[in-house]
Amino acid sequence: MHPMDDTPRPPRHFWPVAVLGLPWNAFGAWDWLMTNMRDAAYVAQLPSETMQYVDAMPYWALGTWTLGVWAAVLGSVLLLRRSRFAVHAFAASLIGLALGTVYQASIDLPAPMATGPMIAMTLVVWIGAIALL
Repeated sequence: MHPMDDTPRPPRHFWPVAVLGLPWNAFGAWDWLMTNMRDAAYVAQLPSETMQYVDAMPYWALGTWTLGVWAAVLGSVLLLRRSRFAVHAFAASLIGLALGTVYQASIDLPAPMATGPMIAMTLVVWIGAIALL
């Protein structure tokens, strides 16, 4: 810390976490955009059950997915700017993730979505979201 600067330096892990958090969350936003815009090339690579699942989502569940994804992107941008409001955005993202997970747990998921890889991905998303908060 410079004698004339009263802003504390972030810990050593701050910049790697902040820099890696943005592309991680941007991938979630890209997935959300491509899925909801029905990008033909993107949707073609997904199992048909995935789009059936998305099409069957009630609006509130789509809203939780939207909140989780876009609040995480906002949190990543705010974190890079070292804004104290990043924590609020990441908390909102966790709320969206929690509600989305409750929805997923309350329905019969199509077979490909109830497999080990999908469950593992959900766990990885949870770990990443908690770590960023």
